[in-house]
Amino acid sequence: MRRRTRLLRLFVMCMAILGITLCSTGCKEKTEQKQTNGMEKMKIGVAVYNNEDQEVIAFRKYFEDYVAKCFEVDFLYSNDIASAQDELDFVKVAQNEGVKGIISFVSYDLAGTVKACEDAEMYYVMGSGTVSQEAFEQVEDNPCFLGVIGPNEKIEREAGSEMADYFAVKDQEKKNHYLIISGGGADGNVMHQYRTEAILDKLAEDYGLTYGTEVKKMATSNEVIQVEENGVSIVVCPGYIRKEEVHDKAAKLLEEGSYRTILSVLPLTDFYEEIADVKKQQNSDMEVGVIDCFTEANLDAVNRGNLQYVTGKYPSIVGPSFAAMYNAISGYGEDFRDHGKAFQLEQGFWTASDGESYRIMYGLATGIYENAYDHEDLSSIMKGFTPKADFTALKSITEAYSLEAVRDRRG
Repeated sequence: MRRRTRLLRLFVMCMAILGITLCSTGCKEKTEQKQTNGMEKMKIGVAVYNNEDQEVIAFRKYFEDYVAKCFEVDFLYSNDIASAQDELDFVKVAQNEGVKGIISFVSYDLAGTVKACEDAEMYYVMGSGTVSQEAFEQVEDNPCFLGVIGPNEKIEREAGSEMADYFAVKDQEKKNHYLIISGGGADGNVMHQYRTEAILDKLAEDYGLTYGTEVKKMATSNEVIQVEENGVSIVVCPGYIRKEEVHDKAAKLLEEGSYRTILSVLPLTDFYEEIADVKKQQNSDMEVGVIDCFTEANLDAVNRGNLQYVTGKYPSIVGPSFAAMYNAISGYGEDFRDHGKAFQLEQGFWTASDGESYRIMYGLATGIYENAYDHEDLSSIMKGFTPKADFTALKSITEAYSLEAVRDRRG
């Protein structure tokens, strides 16, 4: 009965939204919502780093297969963005396509991109990510910059620390060999840097290690680092594993080593086959932990026994960033600022350390009719549908990301 009721509500909501079209004259003037014949859809751009990345695919399916069908909106996706210039080029493309705002999942030059959006009279929000406080403060007063939603530094570090501690072996008779895939710390990716530093710090605490060099240098090095101390062996392999040269380097390290644990601060989608092969060749019980997302690829790896621990985001966690953008384009941007400035809203991770938990969380995060952030959640923080919606409501829903909070909302 409960599901039928939700489906009915969804149908009614979508039918009502068909009659709403939104117009905008830019970031500096508040626009009005107008009733039309539904001839025009809202257009929102999405800036991504890699269209083949499983997290990007998961977010896209939620936007296009769920959100777009509920709220009469079209999403324009970028090509793979690998530089600040790539993102500026996408702003121009989006402007030419009639896009009124960009939800971004990359950040090479926040100030430059926000300025480009201001010139194009477009809004900009970080959909799920982390930026430095210095970068944020440079643009927090710009009316075109809505804000940042995602993990803060504390959450990123906790994710790395808790994952490392989960796999730490206190029995010194067992081998403690770690391969750490440290991602883009050397390229300025602060998320990867924080996670790697936390992993190294926790291993040092658990095993009484000193390393002989600063942890930050280890986390931001572009060279492979190897440490052996107190019977513990740690190899740090930097770079984005989707790149062929990094993939090949990591594969060689894996084949030549004898690791008990792989800890990765980024997706290993393109590496699970190598892990499976090496485990078979070495008759190994090697375990794998990853800070990533609750994706289908990780579900398959969990089911195959190639992944034992996942902590990270889930597809519908990006729902509030859409609601914030929808509000701004609808003319209600000022109602959702934090004391007149852009917002910084916190969202953390879910964690699964066994197959059953992963499957339950994956199902809740990716449901077609009912998921962690469904149409009722989103419409409750969109002023066009809920007139009393304000920044407090947006903050409350956005930061109620935990599994417990979602279960409370879903009953």
